[in-house]
Amino acid sequence: MVADLETLKQSIVAARRMVRSKWAAADSWFKLSCMNHSAAHKRFTSALEAAGQPNLLEEVVLGLLIAYISGAAGGAAAGAMKKGVDKLKNEVLKGAFTDANKDFVKALVKLGAGALVKEPKKGGVLNDPFRYYLEISAVLTDEREVLDSALDAMEDRATKAGPSDVITELPDQILERALPDSFIEQAKEPVQSETQYLTSMWKTWLRTYGYTLARVSNVNNNVGPRPSYRYEVRDNVSGKFRDVIRSQAESCGQNPDTWFAEANIAKEAAQKQLSDLAKPSE
Repeated sequence: MVADLETLKQSIVAARRMVRSKWAAADSWFKLSCMNHSAAHKRFTSALEAAGQPNLLEEVVLGLLIAYISGAAGGAAAGAMKKGVDKLKNEVLKGAFTDANKDFVKALVKLGAGALVKEPKKGGVLNDPFRYYLEISAVLTDEREVLDSALDAMEDRATKAGPSDVITELPDQILERALPDSFIEQAKEPVQSETQYLTSMWKTWLRTYGYTLARVSNVNNNVGPRPSYRYEVRDNVSGKFRDVIRSQAESCGQNPDTWFAEANIAKEAAQKQLSDLAKPSE
């Protein structure tokens, strides 16, 4: 039990300082991740547009950012959540904490978790990763404010009833054993660089659009008023565009051949589509 109000107030000040420091680190982590993704996205789309190639991967490309953020953050927290934070949750369920501590711990467990499941709103955010960051930042801010409110309520209750009747453990002590295992610790994961994002975008494009099934009109075939069609596998990574891809790979410090190998996935898919079309319908 906590003996005096002044000790509790000092602990609350320390807890707020700790939370704000962790929050700022996580927010900066998300921001830099989104800025690097945005810069890579601009390089990627500019190269495609200059070459007249299809850019139909907006949701997939943003998905690379979401998957990385969720993967890095979730991966860092997955094992830990089964330790410290889960332990706190169990202590809440078992009644080891008073109501004031329970409210604080419940808010703490959620801190940063909302950002991991944040789905981008439809519209311009698909073309602007930085707007996605702003949405994540708003979620983090809301969750931090909930935690601040829990600390306010703890202090108010202790002022009226006395700290020994309100809490069983000082909030900064709870934070010291919980934060290392919380979602907000994702800020310690390395931020993916612009070239890493760019590499992922190009490899995704190559394995999706490197080769495509194209419908070609048979002109002057004299079989009626409407033209007939044939299908063929189209190579989208040849000619001058191949030089563009090679240059992009080299700018990322990558071997261009490993990039072009990704297109074989698209080639096999297109060839299978062509083969399926050639089969007689049942």
